[in-house]
Formats: sequence, C-alpha cells, structure tokens
Amino acid sequence: MNPQYVKPYAKSNKNDFNNSEAICEAITRPHMRFVAIKSVEQQDIQVLRRIWSRLIQKHTALINQMEGVT
Repeated sequence: MNPQYVKPYAKSNKNDFNNSEAICEAITRPHMRFVAIKSVEQQDIQVLRRIWSRLIQKHTALINQMEGVT
C-alpha cells in the first residue's frame, strides 16, 4: 500500500505499532488503491537501472571534478 494513502490515518508519532494501526485502518476503507506487487524480473530490472543510474552519476561527478582541477 502506498504510504501517502496511509498517512492521513496515522494518529501520532511514527513507530511500528502506530504504522500498523494506520495501515489496518486504511485498508478497511472502500476507496483505497493498492500498489501492484512486482515480479522477480521487474525487481531485477529495477535494480539494474538503479545501479546504472548511480554509475552514470558517479562518472559525471568524476569528470566534473577532473575538469575543475585542470
């Protein structure tokens, strides 16, 4: 379940008990929308994309740092 839909039902500070209570309250509502469960293949693709994105960021930062030195 998407956290933005649970947040309105949270009554006090964030802890495990209050979070679970808010989730239980939220899922009883008829208008709630749920997040689809990703397959293993989808999770693998997501991991690879995140790794690639981080690699590009590090590469760009290194190139910019090298250009700043020269």
